[in-house]
Amino acid sequence: MKHPQKLATMILAAAMLFTAFAVPAAAAQGTSSSEETAAQAVYQTPEDYLGHPMPDFSLQTLDGKPFTLSEVLKEKKVVLLNLWATWCPPCEREFPFMEEAYRMYQEDVAVIAASIEPDDTVSVLKEYVESHGMTFDVARDEGLTLRDRFVSGGIPTTVVVDRFGNVVLIEVGAQSSVEPFENLFQVLISDAYTETKVLKTFPAAIPDVDCASEEELAGAMNAEGAKIRWSNPEYFLDFPMLVTEWSETAQKAEEDAAEAARRAAGAAVEEAQEPTEAQEDRADAEEAEESTKAQAEAVDAEETLALAEAQAEPADAKETEAPGTPTPESEAPEAPASTPETETAPDPGVTPALAPARLCLTNSNAGKDSTSAYATASFTIQKDEVFAFDFCTSTESIFDFLTIYVDGARVKRFGGNHEWTTYAIAFPAAGDHTVTIAYEKDQEGAKGADRVWIDDARILSGEEAQAALSTNPSFPYDKETTLTVCDENAKEIKVTGNNAEYFLNAYFGCQKAYICGEKATVKATLGQTVDPEAAYLYSNYDGMGISAADAQAENGAILTTRLHNMDVDGYFYTAVYLRESYETAAGLGVLLFPDKEHADYAFKIVAPYYGFTLSWNYVEEPEPETASLTEASYTVFCRDQDGNPVSGCIVNFCADELCAPMRTDENGVARFVGKPYPYHVQLAKAPADYSFDKEKEWTMDVKGGELTITVTKNK
Repeated sequence: MKHPQKLATMILAAAMLFTAFAVPAAAAQGTSSSEETAAQAVYQTPEDYLGHPMPDFSLQTLDGKPFTLSEVLKEKKVVLLNLWATWCPPCEREFPFMEEAYRMYQEDVAVIAASIEPDDTVSVLKEYVESHGMTFDVARDEGLTLRDRFVSGGIPTTVVVDRFGNVVLIEVGAQSSVEPFENLFQVLISDAYTETKVLKTFPAAIPDVDCASEEELAGAMNAEGAKIRWSNPEYFLDFPMLVTEWSETAQKAEEDAAEAARRAAGAAVEEAQEPTEAQEDRADAEEAEESTKAQAEAVDAEETLALAEAQAEPADAKETEAPGTPTPESEAPEAPASTPETETAPDPGVTPALAPARLCLTNSNAGKDSTSAYATASFTIQKDEVFAFDFCTSTESIFDFLTIYVDGARVKRFGGNHEWTTYAIAFPAAGDHTVTIAYEKDQEGAKGADRVWIDDARILSGEEAQAALSTNPSFPYDKETTLTVCDENAKEIKVTGNNAEYFLNAYFGCQKAYICGEKATVKATLGQTVDPEAAYLYSNYDGMGISAADAQAENGAILTTRLHNMDVDGYFYTAVYLRESYETAAGLGVLLFPDKEHADYAFKIVAPYYGFTLSWNYVEEPEPETASLTEASYTVFCRDQDGNPVSGCIVNFCADELCAPMRTDENGVARFVGKPYPYHVQLAKAPADYSFDKEKEWTMDVKGGELTITVTKNK
C-alpha cells in the first residue's frame, strides 16, 4: 500500500480503548505528589497536555538505572517517550527507524520506550531488545501511569517533550521511515527553536523559504481594485505561497526539469537494484585489461541511459488495493484503462499565441512529500456577492491537490492538469469570511511540475457573480454512490454460502461479482457529498487509476479495463474499486471474471482453501451497490473448547500502523464500533490457565460482523 500514513485516520474509538485498559485510579503508581494530582485533574485527555508541562516521571531502565524526565532534560533538548508492547506488530516495524534516528541525534535527544503490557517482564524485554538491536532506553510502565495518561487511541503512542519541559506532540500510530524522526529532531534541537511550539504531527519536511509580506501577497494575488487581505500560514511547519511570475515557457521549463529529475531518480533506483550477477560481472571487468574495462563501462553507460528513458512515464496513480486483498502483479495493458478524447493535431504552419505572463502566487512545497502550502484570504462579503480567483495546476491527479477551504471547511479539490480557469464561491450569509487556498501534496510520487498557480482574486456581484458561478466545474451527481458493470453482455452473479460477503470483502475488497468476457466497462455514480476530483476508479489489471472527474461521462464516471485470464497471464480475477479519496480505505469494489470457469475457480477452489464453502448463480435483476462508508460494529467472542465464555482475554484489532487491544468481558465478548476496515485480529493474551495459538490471526469483514476465537482450558 502506497499511503500507509493515511491509515492513521482509522484510529479506533478512544473510549473503547480506554475501557480495555482501564484500571482504578487508586491503583496507579507514582501519583502521590499533590502537584501531579492537580495536573491529572486539569488534564482530562492526552491532548490537554499539549503545550503544557509534562508531569515529571521516573522509570527504571532494563540496566537498572533511573530515567527521570527532569534530570534527563538537564542534558538533552528532546525526550521522546514511546508507549508500546511486545505483542504490537506496528511497534516492531517502527523501532528500526526510531533506532536509526536516535543513533544520529543521541547527543541532543533521549528516547525511552516504555512497555504498557504487564506481562512484558524485564527478562522478556531484554530478550526483545537484544533481538531487535535497540540501543535507546527501554523500561516497563510500572503501574501503567503513563498509559493511563496518554494512550487513548491505540499503540504505539509517542509523546514528545521539548527542552522547556512541555509536551509538543502526541502521535498515535507507527512511522514508516526514518525521515519523520529526523525532521522532528532537527526542528526541536535547532537554535531557532526558542519557545515551545506544538506540532500537529511528525514534520514531513521543514520549510526552507522566506515568507512574503502580506502586502506582497496582496499585490500579486488581488485583481485591480480588490480589497482582500492575504496572510501566510500560522503553523510554523506549513509552507507558504510565494510570489512568482507565471508564463507558458516557465511552466514548461518546470515540468521538463521535474520530469528529468524523476527519470534520474528512477535510473538510480534501477542501478542500485541490479542483480548480484551483474555486480559480479562488473567486479570481473575491473580485473580485466584496460581496453576490456573501457568497453564494459561503455555498455554500462548505454544500459543506464536506457533505464532512465524507461522511467519517462511514471504511473498516473499509485496502487491502492483494499487492505488484505491478494493482488496480482501488474501487467502491461493491451488497452488503456480509460480513453482520452481525441485531440486535433496543431497546424505545423501556425505558431500558437502564448498566453500573457502574469504575477501570481505558487506553492513552495514542490517535491516535499506529505506537506501543504497555504495562503489565506480575509474579506467582507455583502449579500449575493461571491469570491472568485483564477488557478492553473500541473500536478499528479488523485493524490496532489489544489484545495480550497471556506471558513475552515474543505469545499473543493483540483488535481492533475488544469489550464487557467476561474473558480467562484458563494456564501450562505453576508459578513466576514476566509478562504484558504492550499497545495496539499501526498506521501510519494509526482506528476507534471508539482505546482499550482493562483491569481486574480476578486469580489463579484450581479451578473458577473452569476457568470463566474456558472463556469464552476459540474458533475452528474446521483442520489447515492454506486459502482456497477454496465456492459450489456455482463452478468452479475450472486455468491452464497456461509460468510460469502465476508469472503468477497476480506479477500477481494469487493461487494459484487460479474462475468464479463475479455473487457468490462464499470460505471460509478457519486453522491452529492463526493468530490469527483478526489474520488477515483482503480483497476488491478494494469495498476492504473483515474479520477472520477477525468473519467466523467454523461451520467457518472466510466472506466474500461481488460480482464485477467489464467490461460493468458495466470491470474483468475480482476477487481475495480471506487474510493471517495486516497485517504478513505473503505469503498466499493466489483469482482470481474472473464467466464464461468474463472468464477468456479474462485469460489470452488480458492474459497475452500481458506475454509469457505461457497457457490454462485446468476442474478437476473441486479441492483446497484450503494456506498456504506460510515461506522461498522465488530464483535469477537472468546470461548473455550467446551463453548464456555472466557473473560480477561486481550484481543488486538490491528491496521497497518496501529493496534488497539480490547479485553473480553464476563460474557467473553470484545466489541467496538469504528470506521469500516478489514481489521487483522490477534489474540494477544488469555488467562493463565488457558493456552492458544499465538501465531494465528483473522481478518474481520470490512462491513463488521462477528468472530469466535477458541482457547484451550488447561486440564
